[in-house]
Amino acid sequence: MRQLLVLLPLLVLAGPAPVPAPPPPSLPLAAPNDNERPAGRLHGDTLTVKLVASMARWRPEEDSGGVLDVALFGEEGRTPSNPGPLIRVKQGTLIQATIRNALTGPLVLHGIHSRPGTDGTLLIAPGGSREVVFTAGAPGTYFYWGSTTGAPSIQRRRGVESQLNGAWIIDPPSGPLPDKVMVLSIWLDTLHLGAESFETEVPTINGRSFGHRPWLDYTVGDSVRWRVINASDRPHPMHLHGFFFRVDSRGDAERDTTYSQAQQRLAVTERLLPGTTMRVGWSPNRPGDWIFHCHIAFHITWVDHLSRSLADTVPPAGTMGMVGMVVGLHIHSRPSYHDAEAQRTDTEHVRLLVQEKPRFFNDSFVGMGYVVQHGAEPARDSVDTPGMPLVLTRGRPSLITVVNHLSEPTSVHWHGIELTSYYDGVAGLSGSVRRRAPMIMPGDSFTAYILPARAGSFMYHTHLDDLKQLFGGLTGPLIVLDSAETWDPATDHVMYFTLYEDDESLDRALLNGFKHPPPLTVSVGVPQRFRFFALATAGMVDFRIRGADSTLATWTPVAKDGADLIPVQRQPRPAIVTLSVGETYDFTWTPPHAGVYQLQMLLAHSERLVREMEVIAK
Repeated sequence: MRQLLVLLPLLVLAGPAPVPAPPPPSLPLAAPNDNERPAGRLHGDTLTVKLVASMARWRPEEDSGGVLDVALFGEEGRTPSNPGPLIRVKQGTLIQATIRNALTGPLVLHGIHSRPGTDGTLLIAPGGSREVVFTAGAPGTYFYWGSTTGAPSIQRRRGVESQLNGAWIIDPPSGPLPDKVMVLSIWLDTLHLGAESFETEVPTINGRSFGHRPWLDYTVGDSVRWRVINASDRPHPMHLHGFFFRVDSRGDAERDTTYSQAQQRLAVTERLLPGTTMRVGWSPNRPGDWIFHCHIAFHITWVDHLSRSLADTVPPAGTMGMVGMVVGLHIHSRPSYHDAEAQRTDTEHVRLLVQEKPRFFNDSFVGMGYVVQHGAEPARDSVDTPGMPLVLTRGRPSLITVVNHLSEPTSVHWHGIELTSYYDGVAGLSGSVRRRAPMIMPGDSFTAYILPARAGSFMYHTHLDDLKQLFGGLTGPLIVLDSAETWDPATDHVMYFTLYEDDESLDRALLNGFKHPPPLTVSVGVPQRFRFFALATAGMVDFRIRGADSTLATWTPVAKDGADLIPVQRQPRPAIVTLSVGETYDFTWTPPHAGVYQLQMLLAHSERLVREMEVIAK
């Protein structure tokens, strides 16, 4: 279950754990590695690189957080680093690699070979070394990794060996284009603090938690290229605020596939399974401060802060900021840039109420939800979760006034919407040093200006104290239509998956807010649009449509994350799609004959049926 739902750190109450012995004073402090400097020495067309696997003390939060003793790679004669040294060469380069094992146990090393390839491994005894010579093969984004326990895959690693990773990039013969390499990793194990023990995970990018890594600086109009490597044991849906990126390639440790122009697509959230990689490109057209982050709430909130003492396990009052698997982005303006809000008479005005209701889930849990005000203000404890659909028009300005009726501050992020940074909804981060997006205090309001650039399926959700407020239900669909369109719920269907609280029974897994969704009636021969949304705190879900004989129906993909797919990508296919946190996907389906179909929602990793809705075609 851990692969789907990442458990909150829990105090182990079975009794005091032994206090571990202090680490040897000789352990070096691990160096951060932003993957800017390739390892080794290049002489002509030959790279000589010498790696060492050894123990080191790692501070993912620099001096302000805790310390972990982990196994890391480093270059011979240099401090071990997290992630390990970057190996980066042109295609055809001859590589002469030596790997020494300075650990007390055997090292199983994966990935030090040509590409594409099979996962050839090197077994290196403690104190021993191995030499390999090979030629760099196909250009792509790869990585190497090690295990001290013989784990057959990175999904099986945890604790001390979890950081034995390094990026391995092969550039085309023409040489590299400027890019940024990011390695995602997680330390997951039992943390001992005094006489107590905690199950703890520490998510990082390039070995550092957010707030302890430099922000990336770009300028409006730049060509931005990223290579992202998931060297951790779990999936990460990586989400970019305010912009779409182009997916240029996908791969893993052994192979990489570069997409042709016809195969490329746009996204704002891209799911990286364990051991997979991606290369993406985008160009910022608006200045301001933004973030790129994993959309699993556990990986960006204070709960993943690495505690230094028992007192440090309780969040300070008002601690709602982001940590963990987040990258900050400064987008600088050009002198000619002008971002004036349009003054138009056709501006749409929306009043969005943020409400709460005690015992909303028939227990002690406080429910939260968004309510669009139509006419008189509804009762303060009226709650819809997911929130009511916000339906906007492409190219028409909207002023959305968010009124906070909660007993605590909140914020709203317009997920997938291209807008001015100040309105992006990450309190204290969005905007710029001259004007930061504020928290919306209890009883106060904030008006966001949105000029939708494209039609599609988007979301809105809280981005403050994410675990509590997302658990509470603060999320909803945002639909943008072209000016000639009118939203017709009879043929245009929102299917919104939410999962509130880390509940292994999945009792709070809901489809459109229901445990038992009411039947949906559709007309035979009439095209139906299904807009699928997933915004839980963690996990992946499959949506499927099956006929009476249990065979999959056939549908046609239309859009991903609100971006229309190009014609070659709109090919009919079996009616099944996997969504992770923060993804949307649109399909069209025309019921071929009368009968009862089943729209099913299943856990992606186990195919466990979670919810089911009857679709009656007449």
